[in-house]
Amino acid sequence: MDNGNDSLPFWAHGDSLHYVGIETCKSCHADIYETYIQTGMGQSYEHAHPGKSKANFHNHPPVYDEINNFYYHAVWKNEALFVIEYRLNSSEDTIHKLERRVDDIIGSGQHTNSHIFAINNHYFQAPITWYVQKDKPDLPPGYEDGANSRFSRIIGLECMSCHNAMPTEFVMGSENKFKSVPQGIDCERCHGPGSAHVAKIGRGDITDTSQYADYSIINPARLTAQLRFELCSRCHLQGNAVLKEGKSFFDFIPGMHLKDVMDVYTPRYEGDSSSFIMASHVDRFKMSKCYQSAPEEYVCTSCHNPHKSVKITGSDAFNNTCKNCHGTSGDVCTEDARKRKAVDNNCVDCHMPSSGSSDIPHVFVHDHYVRKDYSDTITKNKSSQVFAGLVAINNPTPDLRSKINAYLQQYERFDNWPFLLDSAFLLLRSAGKDTFPHEWIQYHHLLNNHRAVIEYQQSHFYNAINLLNKQDYSNRDAWTAYRLAEAYNQVQQMDPAHIFIDKAIKLAPHHPDFLQKAAIIDIKLKRFESAGAIYQRLIELQPLDPVVWNNLGYLYQLQGQSQSAIGAYTKAIDVDPDYMPAYVKIAGLHFQDKNYKDAVDILKKAMEMDPNNPELKDQVTYLLSLVKETNAKK
Repeated sequence: MDNGNDSLPFWAHGDSLHYVGIETCKSCHADIYETYIQTGMGQSYEHAHPGKSKANFHNHPPVYDEINNFYYHAVWKNEALFVIEYRLNSSEDTIHKLERRVDDIIGSGQHTNSHIFAINNHYFQAPITWYVQKDKPDLPPGYEDGANSRFSRIIGLECMSCHNAMPTEFVMGSENKFKSVPQGIDCERCHGPGSAHVAKIGRGDITDTSQYADYSIINPARLTAQLRFELCSRCHLQGNAVLKEGKSFFDFIPGMHLKDVMDVYTPRYEGDSSSFIMASHVDRFKMSKCYQSAPEEYVCTSCHNPHKSVKITGSDAFNNTCKNCHGTSGDVCTEDARKRKAVDNNCVDCHMPSSGSSDIPHVFVHDHYVRKDYSDTITKNKSSQVFAGLVAINNPTPDLRSKINAYLQQYERFDNWPFLLDSAFLLLRSAGKDTFPHEWIQYHHLLNNHRAVIEYQQSHFYNAINLLNKQDYSNRDAWTAYRLAEAYNQVQQMDPAHIFIDKAIKLAPHHPDFLQKAAIIDIKLKRFESAGAIYQRLIELQPLDPVVWNNLGYLYQLQGQSQSAIGAYTKAIDVDPDYMPAYVKIAGLHFQDKNYKDAVDILKKAMEMDPNNPELKDQVTYLLSLVKETNAKK
């Protein structure tokens, strides 16, 4: 093992190689393949079929979201899995139903199976997860406590790149479009792209690896301990990932330092060492004395064989690692002998007990912070904790841009606490207003301070329309153009709004948020034909988004096409029965045509969905009085 060299000359670090896929590796390494595909990594992602699923939905009642009043059930129809969302009224009649076919199952089945569907190659998560350890279905992680995003959670490059093989078919200029996706984490995630190795072997150039290193493929055993840790950290160090300038989630290759591609931040809280999230293995293990006392010796592979499932590894393999330092449990362990015997002298049961993570319900996982005292408990309520700051777990010295983006992203994606923006502002101010224009604009945008966005652009980023020209996987320039367009839109300066949203779409033509904004700006500019074309495209991308249908209905209404408008508004209600603007607009059109009864009926339907809405009650009462007066006159 080369522990002294931190930059071995593996060919996979070249820029001309490509991935060959697990089936190619299997042709020479069938024995490793057969055990690897039984691991959690090997079973991380697959097309939906009964053999992949661990669920037995038919033996369980539907999942009920009591806050949003939706039921969810999954059912197999022959070899196809469907997720059904529905709602019942007080008479147990179905008043809403939406059904989607599941395309893929994500998760190995050791802890969960979640369900993925695609619309025109745009990938989303369905609102039901199977929790294997509890043998029950429930809402997916992050959908609980009123946060049910139903069928709209996107599966983007960051998600897919950890739960799957390298998704080289991701479409640039989108958030979640893939021409195709692989079927599980494969060999090259740990060994690097294999095209050079396959070519080398193909021409008969064989290296005796018992004597020499074969640099055509990365062998993690020849990496330093730190670089092996970095390899596992790529996916087992979950958090707020801030990409380096010009980098993407494609750019990490085994043998690199993760901080050269991204800094991974996590919030720290005063006095809390017990809470942990599911994929925080690296962070937690680094807190352990085992690691701290021998960082160049103990790494993930000290206990785990990545080619074999933990299900068949056996507890002795893990305990033997402990005994290498601590001797046998009888010699060192001070616990009562009867208690040791009760757990069969298993070190892991006491020093890495299985418990719930703070981010995923119904899951039990070993806390990798190895310690003697586990008397503290996991704190799941972050609002009761004292925030100490964001820490870059994999980089002790992150640069200023990285820290600014960490606070902006933490606010935008995870916790909308105002003090996160305060921290971002202090860091931005220390750099000066001529530095980090993207971040300044994002900061003002998150504050909804549209005039500040415009003022900054005009005084410090005046040539933005020419400078925002880079297309990349992060859509960074496109997002800045979008935020500028939104700022000008909000202050009714429609010409610059149109210029900037047009730029955003040129850089990211498959992004629905940008297309939505472009259509709205077109409507304000009375470019109805252009807006209509955009909405037709959006319907292909996001047919389950009620806003798309509602805005299309408004476009029809502006053009005097009442029946088409009602049809689009009705479709918005079909995909989201709680989308009140569509009910009100349908009622308004009926009222305009003096169809008072139809107006009353649609508002009564809205009240059935939202019985505690006082404005709806007032509107229904008013319209009922009009109907009564009209009938009396007849």
